[in-house]
Amino acid sequence: INAFVSDKAANKREKLIDSLFERPEYVDHWSLKWGDLLQNSRNLVSAPSMFLFREHIRGAVAANTPLDEFTRTLLTAKGGMTDDPASVFFAASKDTNDTVERVTQVFCGVRMLCARCHPHPMENWTQADYFGIASFFSQVSSRQDGRYPTVRNSKFVSLNLAAGSATNPRSGKPQPPRFLGAEEPTLAPNQDRREAYAAWLTSPKNALFARGLVNRIWSYFSHRGIIDPVDDIRSTNPPINPALLDALTKDFVDHKFDVRHLMKRIVTSATYQRTSVPNDSNRLDEQNFSHSIPRRVPAEALLDSLIQATGVPENIG
Repeated sequence: INAFVSDKAANKREKLIDSLFERPEYVDHWSLKWGDLLQNSRNLVSAPSMFLFREHIRGAVAANTPLDEFTRTLLTAKGGMTDDPASVFFAASKDTNDTVERVTQVFCGVRMLCARCHPHPMENWTQADYFGIASFFSQVSSRQDGRYPTVRNSKFVSLNLAAGSATNPRSGKPQPPRFLGAEEPTLAPNQDRREAYAAWLTSPKNALFARGLVNRIWSYFSHRGIIDPVDDIRSTNPPINPALLDALTKDFVDHKFDVRHLMKRIVTSATYQRTSVPNDSNRLDEQNFSHSIPRRVPAEALLDSLIQATGVPENIG
């Protein structure tokens, strides 16, 4: 703090931000965020799988892999943990329905759970929408990886290209693949349907993807998302500042889904730099980002601080 305050350079804030991107703590912090979002846990997969997937995520964060590319890698992965660590994303799913709900909630900020059994009460999603997404992933299954018979939860992600579409329980018939809120694409027989979904999801034309991620990243630097909760984006839960969200989304897409660019755009803004000391006009405001709202230090950061302050290391396996 003293070094920053005493620096007289006009671009000292930009220099500091760039230097923080290069610190190992940046990789630690954001890898942990993505690990939580993608449910990388030894409760769901084997310990070796969890560690290999963690390193895959860390590599993407360290290399600043564009988020569209990172997402496509996850959604088209297959094999075992040593073949492709990204396959652990599917290994963590209990079934196809679990995959549908994870994919839409993490990458679009949309909750689809209700639509599994009935039309969504607060949105236009139906069972046809839900099982239309499921049909993109109905070719995927996982089983114990026979190469590691003694490693519990060591899973091999298989792809059966001949598998049919998911069944819509309302009609009792196969549900053709359907993009969320969009068309039913024409797909070739025995095609990996995940590739079509991943290409649609991460397309610059698909506002659901970019908008959901921008809103989520914003929330990490503030006390709330522009749409809040960040994983409940729907027409009946509008953004508190639509123009802000639209501008950030367009900028994110224009810069090829570069998450560091997005973060830098946020933290160099006047909004992010506002004081946490309220004035008479904004002291009751907790929605419009008129002043900074104090937040708790995350548990992991607090532990790191205690270790640094005391000099006593903590061994967490």
